[in-house]
Amino acid sequence: MKKTITLIWLLFAYFVAFPITPEKKEKEKPIEISSNLSPGDLSLDNRFIYPAWGFYFEASPGLTNIKNNNLSSEIWDSKKGLGYTFNVGYFQSLGPWFKIKTGIGISSYNNTLNANGDLPTQTLSDIDNDTYTETLTLTNVEKTTNPMYLSVPLIFEFGNPNIERIGFYADLGLKYSFLLNESYTSSGTYSTKGRYEQWEVTLENVPELGFYNNKNLATNAALKNSNISIVAGAGIFVPLSTVVIFKGGVVTNFGVADIGNNKTENTNSNVINNQVHEYRSPYIDNSLAVVKGSRTFHLGLEFGLYISHRLK
Repeated sequence: MKKTITLIWLLFAYFVAFPITPEKKEKEKPIEISSNLSPGDLSLDNRFIYPAWGFYFEASPGLTNIKNNNLSSEIWDSKKGLGYTFNVGYFQSLGPWFKIKTGIGISSYNNTLNANGDLPTQTLSDIDNDTYTETLTLTNVEKTTNPMYLSVPLIFEFGNPNIERIGFYADLGLKYSFLLNESYTSSGTYSTKGRYEQWEVTLENVPELGFYNNKNLATNAALKNSNISIVAGAGIFVPLSTVVIFKGGVVTNFGVADIGNNKTENTNSNVINNQVHEYRSPYIDNSLAVVKGSRTFHLGLEFGLYISHRLK
């Protein structure tokens, strides 16, 4: 027992005389991260690799229309139709974020007008210069106008067509177009009658004085041969390879020129005079060609490819 107590005291004395102190670890110095980037490395020119120049293809199916705010909304029901634009051409980069595009393309527009009912009466003079009040009635009238144009676009594009990751773009420019084909169809009939107040009589179905029952519509009004549109669009770029970049988005083409010729020839001058012809023409001829203010409109999805000839 005494030996045990003695051993405990000896151990206690040892730990008191020689305390155990933990080893001090040397503080680690922070690693300094230095950058060798020059100011030029942070410029837009070096953020990505992009096509310097090359060729492009674009297609845009969508809703189209030929708008005319001067058409009588009380009689006409105007409907949009399906159309498209196709463009191929050349692009040149002006820098990593800007490029200019031009080429050649085809544009197709579609509009349908429907009408059924009486037009507001008009006081006119017949072929014998007798005054009367005319009532013009349209029955189940449907007119479809579908012009097709050959186009030359000039587009400025802002965006980053990166060959390594997804980017974005925004387009703005002009498109000058030449009429290739004007497809125009019409169905339905019109009727005219005249009220002669001086004799208290109403004349109907008298072809000699230009009054008809259920006469077929005329189709002799053509559109102008040229058109000018503003083009605007936006979307994204998706690189498919170091040569090919896909683009997808939305695009609109808004016509700024009147495509109507605004006049027609009076081919029935032996029966009606020019005054009567000018009153009837906006309804019985191609209304979008005769009434001032007809402008094309297209809104659709856009798909395209950029094929780069050289990278930068």
